[in-house]
Amino acid sequence: MIHGAAGGVGVFAVQLARWAGAHVIVTASARNNDFLRELGANQIIDYTTTRFEEVVHEVDLVFETSCAAGAPQRMKKDILEVATFQKKTTNGIR
Repeated sequence: MIHGAAGGVGVFAVQLARWAGAHVIVTASARNNDFLRELGANQIIDYTTTRFEEVVHEVDLVFETSCAAGAPQRMKKDILEVATFQKKTTNGIR
């Protein structure tokens, strides 16, 4: 999962993740959907209308590219939510 996928760092992250064979889930505004699909995003979540926690339930990595205020706190929250979900669904076994 790549937050801020349409930004300067995010566009590289999307392409590298896709090149590496990952299923690429991103957050961005809806106006960037076509652009991100061209870069290789498999699933695009419009952060202005949808909470990613409601639609994404299991990921191996969360990459926060946003430099907005509060980004470090959001990243910590994202990682904790993913870890909590994985623990509940897999009991830590991968």
